[in-house]
Amino acid sequence: MSHVAPWTAIGRVPLAGTVIATEVGAATRAATKWHRVGHVVTFVFAVGACGDNTVPIGPPLEHTATLFLGAHDDDDFIFMEPDLVASLAGSSSTTIYATTAGPHGPNLNLMDAAKVAYGSTVGSFEWECGSISIGTIVAEHCRLRDRPVSIVDLGLPDGGIPGDRKESLLHLIDGSIGELDGYFGGSVDADSVIEVFAEIYNATTPDAVQTLELAGSHGRDHSSHMFVGSIGLWAAARVAYAGPITWNRGYNVDAEVPTLDGAALRDARKLLGYYEACADQCGPCGESCETLNASHEIWIARQYQTTRVLEASGTLARGDSCLDATLALGDCTNAAHFDLSPTGTLRVADQCVTSAATDDLALAPCTGAPEQFWVLDSEGAVWNGRLPQHAVNMTYDHTRCLAGSSAPICGATFEPHWVFGP
Repeated sequence: MSHVAPWTAIGRVPLAGTVIATEVGAATRAATKWHRVGHVVTFVFAVGACGDNTVPIGPPLEHTATLFLGAHDDDDFIFMEPDLVASLAGSSSTTIYATTAGPHGPNLNLMDAAKVAYGSTVGSFEWECGSISIGTIVAEHCRLRDRPVSIVDLGLPDGGIPGDRKESLLHLIDGSIGELDGYFGGSVDADSVIEVFAEIYNATTPDAVQTLELAGSHGRDHSSHMFVGSIGLWAAARVAYAGPITWNRGYNVDAEVPTLDGAALRDARKLLGYYEACADQCGPCGESCETLNASHEIWIARQYQTTRVLEASGTLARGDSCLDATLALGDCTNAAHFDLSPTGTLRVADQCVTSAATDDLALAPCTGAPEQFWVLDSEGAVWNGRLPQHAVNMTYDHTRCLAGSSAPICGATFEPHWVFGP
């Protein structure tokens, strides 16, 4: 989804053609100075001595009002509006780009394009950049010195739209491969990639989370979008995250009617235009392109989300049937009373509904474990925080959900919806 920008690394000089950026060293990147000449942003490098490859230490992550969890360098600009514009207008934000490495590594110029877009919007280019450790990987973190705004590149491999590249989150979770290497250092397996996200939650203590489609609930989407959304859920379960979560749909919104217009659409297009001017050369870097990528024009005008319902109480009904105190689905005259809390526990009296590795459900003493973390979304699906077992065909089905007396893998193929009743 991210575009390969036609730049060289030294001075970010536009070329006549599209090339992969060549890195000149992390120390040089961190010493970049950003200057605006008229409406054009230029980059001046303070280059150190020959052979100086010292990696600068980046600023630590800090508390943020909104944590944006994306896969690619433009997901936030395209799919998370108007919330991104609103956040940059005066709040604090931390944006994570998780899967930015293609077969030849990440195009580092796309991170620069994101910094131009963010900086042009908030009125500052005082970026401080460097490497930080997050869990088992090294990431690139850039933070404005005079604004509470951070952008983080995890540098994990992107598996392509269907996730069929060998190095992909899909293959990590379905067990086809054992680990993924991070471009900036370190590696993750299916468990430690969740810990990376959990550490981001702990470091940023977000008031709200914006991320991508949780499963293939609405049709075609990018594999990395959906797995970032799912890993974000599994990480939320590990830290018992109690705040709002918004899951933003991706490619499949093209069949929907537009939802953004007027000032909201204008402001979202302007922000994306800053990014595309630098990333795609549709105009001078530092100005906002009037004409955007054709697919992006369609998607940005169609913002569709599901949101977390933080609390619910009552009987749990699916159609004409209800869950009883043994977690069996049957006649609603025998329905049990359930309480869903912001910390994710789903209780029957003093016991918590708990998923097992075998997909079975049981009532057990409440411990706060991920298998006892449940999230109700605004469409009625009840998702579980336990990592699923390896399986085939996980492209669009990879997140456990409540299905009666079990918590199987759900998504495009199977996704029951529930109603909390009186």
